[in-house]
Parts: sequence; C-alpha cells; structure tokens
Amino acid sequence: MEHVFADRRGSAADAGSSAAHRLRKIGGWLGATWRYASARRKFERLDAVTLRDLGMSASEFDSYWAESEGLAEPTRLRVRAAERRTGNAI
Repeated sequence: MEHVFADRRGSAADAGSSAAHRLRKIGGWLGATWRYASARRKFERLDAVTLRDLGMSASEFDSYWAESEGLAEPTRLRVRAAERRTGNAI
C-alpha cells in the first residue's frame, strides 16, 4: 500500500510542476503580447516624416519587431548596432 501512495505523491508533484510550467509559459506569452501591442501603438503614432527620418516605412514594423526581439535574424544595421552596444546577442 505504501508503494501506491508514493506513486501518487510523485504524480501530484509532477502535475504541480507541469501546471507551474504552463502558467509561466502563459505569463511569458501575455508579457510578450503586451509588449508588442504597446510598441505597435507607439509606432502607429509616428507620422510619415518621422518614419522617413528613421529610414522605415509603415509596413516594416512587424519585421523590425521580430529582429529586435530575437525572433528573426537581424539584418537591419540599427538592430545590429543596438546588439553591439548592449552586448546582447539577438
């Protein structure tokens, strides 16, 4: 009988660990979604002159976001320069 309880305790611990892992993943996803939405709102407030000064067009936001978040290979000099300045490899 003791062996059965030991298995149950292990299963409960595994389930708790699995639930905690899922909650962390959901929290990470919610945080990333919030950061994206916030950045998108700020980007949409930029006018055409400012975008031109930045060397960007309105259609480039998603691509720039992916590069700056490390979701795509950095190809823009601006992203690569930021990577070198901060020492964070994207």
